[in-house]
Amino acid sequence: MTRTGESYSARCYRSIGSITRRGAIARSQVHKNITIEKNTITNTPGLAILISSASQVNVVDNDIIDSNLLPFPGDLSSLLTGSLMVTYASSVTIQRNRQTATQPTYGSGVFINQGTTSGITLIQNSMPLAGARRCAARH
Repeated sequence: MTRTGESYSARCYRSIGSITRRGAIARSQVHKNITIEKNTITNTPGLAILISSASQVNVVDNDIIDSNLLPFPGDLSSLLTGSLMVTYASSVTIQRNRQTATQPTYGSGVFINQGTTSGITLIQNSMPLAGARRCAARH
């Protein structure tokens, strides 16, 4: 799957993941060979990009403007601190992505769940690594 040069706005976000019948993120990597490239993502209430249950993913040259405009409910706010989140994934390259905030937000940057991911490469992004702590895998 390749997404190139699109714009997403107002309650739209890019999500590559799988949800189990119980409503949880699938732990197996069911999506492969994905590229999200040259998109402008604006005014999202939550995460702009979520990579989960995936491997061999490239996220390249995207602009994220004003993401995480609303707080996450309950105890999720302590876990979901970035605008781009990677969980239950492997072999993900995040390269030359930019983030801008023109209004107050509830989170920014790249959040990597180190307890469930491996092989994550960050190259020349102008967005910080989010969250002082990383969450461990929950079983």
